[in-house]
Amino acid sequence: MAQIIKNFDVAEMHLSFTRGQWDYSRFGEPSHQAPAPGVELMAWIYSNGTQDATQQWQSLTQKLSGMFCATLATASQPKVYVSPKLTFIPTPDTAKSPIKPFYAHLALESACTENLTPWLKLLPCRHYAGVSALLKPHGVFDSHYSSMSLTVVPSCENGKDCLIKTKQRLTVVKPHRLAAQWELSKLFKSKLNHACPLASKSTVSVKSPISAACTVPSAILDPMPVGGCNGPSIYHVSPDSEFELKVDSSPLSPQALFPEELIKIERHMVDRVGLQGAFNITITNLIDRKLDVALLQVLPWFIQPYLHTILFNGQFNDFFFQPALDLQQASALEFKFSIHPRATLSLHIEFDAKFLTLDQYPPDANRGFSIGPVVATVLEVPGYTSTHRRYSTSNLLVFLPTPDFSMPYNVATFSSTVFALYFGSLVNSLVRQFKLVPKAVL
Repeated sequence: MAQIIKNFDVAEMHLSFTRGQWDYSRFGEPSHQAPAPGVELMAWIYSNGTQDATQQWQSLTQKLSGMFCATLATASQPKVYVSPKLTFIPTPDTAKSPIKPFYAHLALESACTENLTPWLKLLPCRHYAGVSALLKPHGVFDSHYSSMSLTVVPSCENGKDCLIKTKQRLTVVKPHRLAAQWELSKLFKSKLNHACPLASKSTVSVKSPISAACTVPSAILDPMPVGGCNGPSIYHVSPDSEFELKVDSSPLSPQALFPEELIKIERHMVDRVGLQGAFNITITNLIDRKLDVALLQVLPWFIQPYLHTILFNGQFNDFFFQPALDLQQASALEFKFSIHPRATLSLHIEFDAKFLTLDQYPPDANRGFSIGPVVATVLEVPGYTSTHRRYSTSNLLVFLPTPDFSMPYNVATFSSTVFALYFGSLVNSLVRQFKLVPKAVL
């Protein structure tokens, strides 16, 4: 990974493979970002080098495509990626250099074993030891939601001696098929044999709304954690012995496990008549403080938004628009605005869809076209640690006028039949020789 970052002048990179949609009403606020289903890639590339940043982005996507067995190579096309200005914020060490942002989301790419295997190979002990030994494919993907991410950021001391820091994070929401009492090995269908010898520490953290060490010591966790009553329960995995954890979740309230949700964002398609339609995006502030929000909507080239139709019951602090070019470039709409405590803002955008030629439809044309999510970033909030948090809507399915793909088959079969009958009769009349047979022979 360090070789890829160095060869393609990558200042910072965020890559995620997501399967399923995070349900905030059921799962609460995630401990980390919860991307929409598909593959999401965000990268900042140095723009002061000898090579063009766009060429480096294209080379990066092709390299990651082969490395993670994904179709990331399609993200190298301008009709897929955009360069947002407001929504994605780099780390302070990255922002010190001239950089150019690139963002792409592949809605139809589904995370699977072929992506998990190379992701595990980046770990020191892979999937043979440590906490990663629990991450078997059948245990990870048998879930309501799973998202594995790779983050590469620079880590500098006093602005010098910068190193590359890599973070790998896996988020899994398991289905509630188990009883109130369950074991860690049964949950992931694998055992944690011992800690990774190459890791400086290997820990298991259990978050509960009430302290297991102080309130109900025998009813929640077995074995008991060592520590006080504040914070999550921490277990240190031994490098020499097997680790097992038994949990009784019956006295716990799931809603108390998660931090406070800052905003709620939804998107719907309305007023769809033929090729015309509109998007309605609603953003609700769920806390008692004013929030600054940046919002991004990426649309394919065949969905053309009209800026003069934008209706917003608030006030924009900043705005960025990247127009689309037919068959060449996607469009991007970015808005930055403030939302008052407990208020709801609505954004309405009308669009026109375009007719496509026969070869521009996917194999499953009648399914429709998947439009990527709306991404909203909550900017810095005084007194809150959950700053620069991103929220995503689900992907949106848009239907375009679809031709009857059976007609070419019908025309081909009908033409072949007529040609066979005509050609056969013609050859028969030209080649066959007719002879008179005497009556005596008859």
